[in-house]
Amino acid sequence: MNRLTTTLAALVALLVAGTASATAPTITGTGDLTGGLNNSKMWAVTADGSTSVGQSNDATTERAVKYGSSLSTVFSGQCDGGDLAHAHGAALVSTTLHVVGHCGVSAAGAFYHNGSTLKIVDSEGAFYAIDEDATLAVGERIDGLYVNVPVVYDIAADTLTDLPCKSDDCDTYMGIAYGISPDGTLIVGADGAPGSHHAVYWKKVSGSWTRYELDPDGQAPTGANCIAYDAADPSHSGDIIVGACEYTSGTPQDWLIALWDDVSGHDATVLDDMVATMDDCIGYAIANEASHSGGLAVAGDCNGDAVYWTPGLVKPVTMEALIKAGGTSFTDWDGLWFAYGISSDGLTVVGYGDNDSADDEGFIVDLTTDLDNDGDLDNDDNCLVVSNASQADSDSDGYGDACDADYDNNGIVDAFDYLDFAYCYNNGIGATMPKSGESCALADHKDDGVLGGSDSLLYGAQSVRGEEGPSCSDSPGGC
Repeated sequence: MNRLTTTLAALVALLVAGTASATAPTITGTGDLTGGLNNSKMWAVTADGSTSVGQSNDATTERAVKYGSSLSTVFSGQCDGGDLAHAHGAALVSTTLHVVGHCGVSAAGAFYHNGSTLKIVDSEGAFYAIDEDATLAVGERIDGLYVNVPVVYDIAADTLTDLPCKSDDCDTYMGIAYGISPDGTLIVGADGAPGSHHAVYWKKVSGSWTRYELDPDGQAPTGANCIAYDAADPSHSGDIIVGACEYTSGTPQDWLIALWDDVSGHDATVLDDMVATMDDCIGYAIANEASHSGGLAVAGDCNGDAVYWTPGLVKPVTMEALIKAGGTSFTDWDGLWFAYGISSDGLTVVGYGDNDSADDEGFIVDLTTDLDNDGDLDNDDNCLVVSNASQADSDSDGYGDACDADYDNNGIVDAFDYLDFAYCYNNGIGATMPKSGESCALADHKDDGVLGGSDSLLYGAQSVRGEEGPSCSDSPGGC
């Protein structure tokens, strides 16, 4: 069951109503290592949302770290000659955590850790992502001064392969592979001459990785810089690649979140900036299961504020706003700056911000909610704002009886539904509705076997709303 399916409806309801959910979004600070310099950052999270990875200081240097229930180093000892280490990607396979990242400053040493052994794959490079089954890692290697070559690492074969750049010329058109789809069939990134980036993807054709450009398709001006950062499985419908495009001509000259759908068509949808005063937006991560079910969740930042976006939102909303809307205390934080990782279901988001001591600290946000406190989480609740633990749905339309006054199922609660309710109220639960022909049991919104004042109140709320719900059925993937 996809937990994302009703998060949007629930959180938007919270934002509009200004009421707190009984099970509200939660935020966890990752802290730092013992003896550290009050600094941690989370760069990625496993598909199931259970473990995030990133970097933190101890008394000596920056370490690659992981966070499940507490913060710890990915591997003991130092990365390479005492150099710092950052963890950028993670995959949990069975009970083994596989981690990739880089050692040293400026991507100097791509590493892979299989849960017990550290391997420096390339002495001058970095890995930024790993597929869900820990078969491939992607990133860059440094080939001379200021020359970045995109690479893919086959973990089982222990082979590092260069990915093609524009015109097969990585000396001129440098490139970096930033992300890989969970199934390992699609790699995304960017290449191009400095100041003129092309968002690209690579997929295998006749056994070889082949480069394709992601066309802005008129959504961004000709010559716009574009970068692709993450991808869902290409077999999914809807948008599967997220990144950003920079408007290099016209006003304003901003980065805006970009989404690409069918990789054979190279189309792009460029999202609006969040608000007029917060222009620069980048999408860093896309949820995989969410895309598969017809929904979508994107994590990123807009002008230095960590943001979250799904199609039901006209513009991205800040993580801070979502947390506060749920009634969760935010007093331990000055702000959340960047959201870099998202779980497969779209409801665990990681990144970093400033805590109340103005120190960088990693965060983990869980967006699960139970808006009406009936014990049914919103992704599985057929009445989001009316407590109905029984989840009774007499006409099996996906809307619980507690919030379904559309007795004739025409999509609206209208005068005909009112006539049916009034008739049932006067004639009892065993009667038949004169307009819809349905049983008057549908008007028993409290599901207590009698028609009374509570049912009238619930009908009234539906009448004001003008339609049944809200329910988990309203979200793109259903319940």
